[in-house]
Amino acid sequence: MKVMIPESRFLARFFILSGFWLFFMFSFLSASPDVHEKILADWEKQEMNGWRQLGNRESMEHLLDLALTFEARSGMKRPEGEKMNEASPGIQAFYAALDAARASLQNRQEEVIPHDFKYSEKLYFHSVLPPTAESEKAAPFVTADPCGKFNFDAFYPLEKGGIYRETWCRTGQVVRYRVHGMDPKKKYVLRILFTSDFPRKQPVLINGERKEEVYVPTALAIERFYPLEGMSEAVAEIQYTLGPNVTVGQADLLCEEPPSEEKKAELKERIQTQKTIPYREEWLALRKALRDLLFSRPEIDFDELLFVKRHWPQGNHQCGHRVGENQTAGADLMILKGLSPDGEVRGLLPPDLAEKCGIGRPDLSFDGKKIVFPLAWPRNPPTRYPWARGHAYYDPKNPTDMTYYHGGATIPYDIFVINTDGTGLEKLTDLADIEDSEPCWLPDGRIAFTSCRGGRVVQCGDWSPVFGLHVMNGDGTDQHAISQPQDTEFYPALLEDGRILFTRWDYVMKPYNTIQEIWAMNPDGTRSMKIYGDWYKFSRGPIAMQEARQIPGTRKLVAVGCAHHNSGVGPLLTVNMSLNRLGPDGLKLLTPEIVYPEIRGMTDERENKEFNDLNQAQKEPGWFTSPWPLSEELFLCVYSPNTDNLDDAYGIYLLTDFGLKELIYRFDDTSCYCPIPLKARPAPPAVADMERLPAGTPGTLVLQDVYRGLEGIPRGTVKWLRVCETYPKCRHTNPHRVGLGIDSGWDMRGVLGYVPVAEDGSASFEVPSDRMIFLEALDENFLEVQRMRNYLTLRPGEVQGCVGCHESPLDVSPVTRMTQGPRIPEKLQLPPYGAGPMHFERVIQPILDAKCVSCHDGTKEGVPDLRGGTRVESPGKDRDEGPQHLVSTSFLALVPNHVSYYRVSGHQGLKTFQPPRTVGSFVS
Repeated sequence: MKVMIPESRFLARFFILSGFWLFFMFSFLSASPDVHEKILADWEKQEMNGWRQLGNRESMEHLLDLALTFEARSGMKRPEGEKMNEASPGIQAFYAALDAARASLQNRQEEVIPHDFKYSEKLYFHSVLPPTAESEKAAPFVTADPCGKFNFDAFYPLEKGGIYRETWCRTGQVVRYRVHGMDPKKKYVLRILFTSDFPRKQPVLINGERKEEVYVPTALAIERFYPLEGMSEAVAEIQYTLGPNVTVGQADLLCEEPPSEEKKAELKERIQTQKTIPYREEWLALRKALRDLLFSRPEIDFDELLFVKRHWPQGNHQCGHRVGENQTAGADLMILKGLSPDGEVRGLLPPDLAEKCGIGRPDLSFDGKKIVFPLAWPRNPPTRYPWARGHAYYDPKNPTDMTYYHGGATIPYDIFVINTDGTGLEKLTDLADIEDSEPCWLPDGRIAFTSCRGGRVVQCGDWSPVFGLHVMNGDGTDQHAISQPQDTEFYPALLEDGRILFTRWDYVMKPYNTIQEIWAMNPDGTRSMKIYGDWYKFSRGPIAMQEARQIPGTRKLVAVGCAHHNSGVGPLLTVNMSLNRLGPDGLKLLTPEIVYPEIRGMTDERENKEFNDLNQAQKEPGWFTSPWPLSEELFLCVYSPNTDNLDDAYGIYLLTDFGLKELIYRFDDTSCYCPIPLKARPAPPAVADMERLPAGTPGTLVLQDVYRGLEGIPRGTVKWLRVCETYPKCRHTNPHRVGLGIDSGWDMRGVLGYVPVAEDGSASFEVPSDRMIFLEALDENFLEVQRMRNYLTLRPGEVQGCVGCHESPLDVSPVTRMTQGPRIPEKLQLPPYGAGPMHFERVIQPILDAKCVSCHDGTKEGVPDLRGGTRVESPGKDRDEGPQHLVSTSFLALVPNHVSYYRVSGHQGLKTFQPPRTVGSFVS
């Protein structure tokens, strides 16, 4: 929005109201020093993050944009004449400050003032290296994880156009990718805003060799490229010139040589002697008036907050940061009275326990009287904790056993309940070495929670247990699982219709990234369905959507757009559940100044020239987490203005949907987490449980029309459904990343049976309950037409239906399609080789022995050896993990060079929906 300078008629109103404004400014500046200092420091940090200095012209214009947006979104209208005197003090203060700000912009000449060092440190690079054949051949995408903060970059102009970038990391690893949109004939600078006062001087590794100590940033937050030509004066810069030698210097102009000592001394003196900023007083008055009006919104009908005081978790992984063993000792449940930095806070736990325990995400009962929360008891004695929950240890002497390395200052989470007055602390779960976490009150007084008691581990790394959804009574009795996930489910919350909302990490025949999507199910585990996700590529959406909650009175959700490798932080986003869950329309960035983490350089749109990596540069530093929606326009959240997960990084904020954020509370040495209004709230309707039938009772799937979603496939093509299942990983398998077969997915799969498809495309059949089922549509020759790449699970006796292949929630199925009418569910027909995995030696080798080995017996040179008796070591990865898999010579002969026609593994695998007949037996 462009700020318009008012006409002179606004000046008269300004002078009339100037007396009131001066009184208002005096009142604000004479408020509690603690409140003033913390709020002011936070405002200054926000302006610095936006590349503005509080009180300069750019800062004033930006604040006017926010104020006018707030006025329009709130439906405010300026009171005219005597009605202004009748308006509330907050309205009067707002318009007085608004007019003063406008008048100051019109009549005051801005003095050019350099930014303070701590607010304007930037890092500049430019290329002096010629095009090289080596750089042209090098991979232009990420070839190694950064594993830490970047140190410095080199840029190579490529002979065929574009810029090739190398970033050296502290670990000695190198990140390489092509930067689109830059002219190799021009010089550019990369500007990086630091989030701390000064860069630290420390040793670095370059290509594995230790170099002299150089200045490196403590936390890179913003990266922007600028052409060197046409730039105005840049004050207080740090310039690196990369070449045979690394030179470091502070420069006041963009140049290739560091400034003289006299010039640097003159620059520092100018900064230290400059004390005033042109629009500072008007800026403070308007921001204070805006803050007061924001906190007077009707959504804020509470004066107390429940939140967690804790150190930020260890572990830079979406599985690791959530477990109890990864917490730093010292946490408490806190009550804040008064939504202000000087509000009164009190802890609920006994002090001797609070100083030693760890606490996860709590939930408040609907009557506002009880808190359920995960607590990790102190470990005695504390031990060193290696990573996440510990690596599964493979013992060759005992290959059937798997044990975890446990350790840390605390033990795994158990679930506790406590009254809001601090009484009645009670432990509800108590299983040794089991993580029970993330509890959520249900409308009927029961508690949903996540637990790893199923004994499974994730497919791509055996160090992390799989968490599934469980339910128990409010007193801890009747603890039972309601889901059987292949990979982790986490962050349960309630929808307004009584269903449980949660995030599922689901990579059946998919890459492990960008598949942490939003799902929902009934509290008994029935009606499990995807709410949103599964459509976008790496550069188009978040890798993970976590901590989702429904916005009151809407069909929208708010969630955090996290990375796969971070502590559950990122920008906030909203999801419209009324729109297509398989399309982009429902996804919106709530905080667009912060991009989705971990997507830069990991785009799978490799040939898309329109994609510009520069557009993925984060505009401002900072992370969000723990959103609590008050309305579509107002949210509680936890926010850090930095991108370091430091102990004191995160405070509680009030956030609008147009970018205004106001500090509520933060500690000086510890972070805040998960703010919840301390008040009673309406409970959703309680969804009645289905009758709990004995385990093993089959479920029933009803398919209405298999052709819905099969674009280009004529009716009558699909004759069969192959019903398959994916198996959980329950123990360590060495190696867990084998070169053979890995590109078809991480998971092991098997066949349960076949069922015929009726002429109208419908089918009704029984499937085993509590198993991870997926379907494949087959033609008359049993060649694959299409397959599911999500699994579904039916509870004992559950009947579940679907419209067709990949239907949208917006689809309305024609009633006339299903002409066969209801019929008795069919039993699955077993394949000739029986149910289970497609075992090569059991199913394929007998065919080779009968039909092929007479000629392919290993005696003829150049003829593949198809005998099955000889075992050889399969080429694979992770050779440090133990013995490799042994396979027959015939297997290697038929699958030479690990050929893969359809890559789904890794972070660059094919995740999005694929058209029919693009994968499987039809094309292989």
